[in-house]
Amino acid sequence: RQLRDDASLPLVFLDVSIHGKPAGRIEAVLLSKHAPLAAESLRRLVTGEAGAAPAGHEGAGKPYTLKGAAFYRIIHGFIDQTGAATDSPLGGDFIDEPGALAL
Repeated sequence: RQLRDDASLPLVFLDVSIHGKPAGRIEAVLLSKHAPLAAESLRRLVTGEAGAAPAGHEGAGKPYTLKGAAFYRIIHGFIDQTGAATDSPLGGDFIDEPGALAL
């Protein structure tokens, strides 16, 4: 609850459906103070504002977005994992940030 109360941390939403029927909303606080690159990459994937993946990158020509991505693991209150095949919208692979959680 404390993370959601920190207005300096971005909060993103993912509306989830199962077989086309609305199933709920995932709310995620992005830890931009600790992992700014990972947070910004995820924020752009959620909003779709990063445009299309450039030629030579995974998913070239397709929008950088999580829209339509399938989750293969959801553990309530802990983790949601998707097999979205995409690079970071900031360019290239998602990389571990010094002093942050390893991706």
